[in-house]
Amino acid sequence: MENCTNEDAVKQIAEQEWLKLYGKKIYKNKPFKTNQKDGIWIVEGTSHTQKGGAPYIEINSKTCEVIKITHSK
Repeated sequence: MENCTNEDAVKQIAEQEWLKLYGKKIYKNKPFKTNQKDGIWIVEGTSHTQKGGAPYIEINSKTCEVIKITHSK
């Protein structure tokens, strides 16, 4: 089981998952913002333009399971 007890660990999980789906273009969406709510880590990228989207992921804080992963347009 992966460690998902702190923001850095969760950002690493998010980054790994986003790289698989979206490739290196996710790095254009740094910094990645992290918060935790009701046992769920939420990590999202920063959109730097009005046209651009950003990656988003929800991770269970106990099991490290990815619950939801999307990329806004």
